[in-house]
Amino acid sequence: MSNFASGKYAKAISDRSGLAFPYTEMRREWNGSLVHESEFEQKHPQLEPKIQKGDAQGLQHARPARAEPATANLLNINPFDSGTAGTTTISVFEPSHNRATSDVVRFRGVNESFSCYPTIGQIPISRFNLNTGHAITKVDDDNYTYEANDDLTTFLNANCESGSTTLYIDMDGVLTSYYQTLASLNNMTDWFGLTSAVQSATIAANANFFQNLTKLPGADAIIAAGVAANGSYKILTTDTGNVSLNNQKSAWIAANVSPQPTQILFAPGDKSSYGNALSVLVDDSSRYINQFTGAGGAGYKYWQSPGSKKTGGGLVSAGPVSLVA
Repeated sequence: MSNFASGKYAKAISDRSGLAFPYTEMRREWNGSLVHESEFEQKHPQLEPKIQKGDAQGLQHARPARAEPATANLLNINPFDSGTAGTTTISVFEPSHNRATSDVVRFRGVNESFSCYPTIGQIPISRFNLNTGHAITKVDDDNYTYEANDDLTTFLNANCESGSTTLYIDMDGVLTSYYQTLASLNNMTDWFGLTSAVQSATIAANANFFQNLTKLPGADAIIAAGVAANGSYKILTTDTGNVSLNNQKSAWIAANVSPQPTQILFAPGDKSSYGNALSVLVDDSSRYINQFTGAGGAGYKYWQSPGSKKTGGGLVSAGPVSLVA
């Protein structure tokens, strides 16, 4: 096949205008038309639009901000302090706790509980590690307190049934300032030295001892919670072995307690005979509580501090009631 001529002297007719132009100045458009270079038009972009992807909105390995789940904080060894004698609040040391009054804090891992205290100062470990936690009161950025007997109402509601159960409430140390008065008469700032011998000697030396006792700040609330849960209650107090002193106790109850108990009972050093499956006792003595529960009853150990002492152990944590695993 022969070669084509260069066409340098040739003319060509434009498919657009029909005019003649030098052949070498002609251009082929996208649609096949042969036109002069002065008439040439590029193919319009809209005839072959490019596929446009959406703008990228997120990173492939994003780490967005989130609300971190609550966790428990490991506390220092023995973070609990019983405070001054007579208080019913426990102080907790948690540096930079970032908590506020009314927050509910659950403690875990408590394995020591004022074990060397007098019987009135002992608290069941389960009460520290309460599943429902404790409502706190902030003291400062490193300390807060909670009420040691804050689960009493829950206990009463769970174990009392009006018309079926018998509720017994102790008098000395639960309703009255029994230990405060003994300590004051012996010039003591705490109750560690209040042995049985000291107590007996002090009462013997003060003829109107029980008559002059004052009512504890929480006494009315205990009675009210008991009546609300059980409908009625009985006083079960230690028998002094002295008719006159027992009469003083009865007179004190008549003058200071409302509503009145259905009966006042005097137990001679042992309360096990009152314990059974349908009986409940609120008492400050671990010995009496153990006797009562050993006989089948339900017992609540009411607590007052005999004096400042630290406890808790070395594996205590503080955090929310529920934790994310």
